[in-house]
Amino acid sequence: GTLLNIKADKLQNGIGMHIHNMENDTLTSGSLLQVSTKTTSPENGVVRVNSNNVKSGKIISIEANALTSGNAIEVTNNGENLTTGSLLHLNSLASNAQNGIANVVGNNIQTGSIVSIEGNSLTTGSLLNLKSHSFDLEDGAVKIDASKMTKGKGIVLDLSEMTEGTGIEMNDNTKLTSGKLLDIRTTSSNALNPVSIAANAITNGKVVEISSDGITSGST
Repeated sequence: GTLLNIKADKLQNGIGMHIHNMENDTLTSGSLLQVSTKTTSPENGVVRVNSNNVKSGKIISIEANALTSGNAIEVTNNGENLTTGSLLHLNSLASNAQNGIANVVGNNIQTGSIVSIEGNSLTTGSLLNLKSHSFDLEDGAVKIDASKMTKGKGIVLDLSEMTEGTGIEMNDNTKLTSGKLLDIRTTSSNALNPVSIAANAITNGKVVEISSDGITSGST
């Protein structure tokens, strides 16, 4: 059944329900709206928004123009039992999501990060795990469009304390024919060093090692 039913079928410009706290700024540890439950398996969500007919506009709008060090949305999971679940799950059946299932825009940001991911206890896991079973990714599984950049760096790996690890690894390929594991191209007529490897401090070892023991015709 329904404990509270607010019917606003003809509402166009007004507000169906408004909770006011505008006369002062004393709200600190309190909340304007709190929903509590002890249920362990809510199939349709503790809070459910049914707006299946919406085609444009916004389903949920949060305005936080004065935010500085706070969070517009914060989801905490202080327990240690999270396994196959997720704190944020986005699922779409769209076949032409031109702006992405998730779209983050920060065009005015000059310093800092647009998206920041931190995981200091990782061992066998990954900070970012991308999967695709597509057979033909013309634009790449990962695409970085920095076509307007004239200076700076496209990708930076800070490996200042690495001793036995690997900066970039491409492995497990057994069917390569006319493809390339690494393809670097430039059409510039003034390119001074398209590929530069500097290891000026090496005294004992190899700067570049190429192994191709199975070659019978061809060259390395």
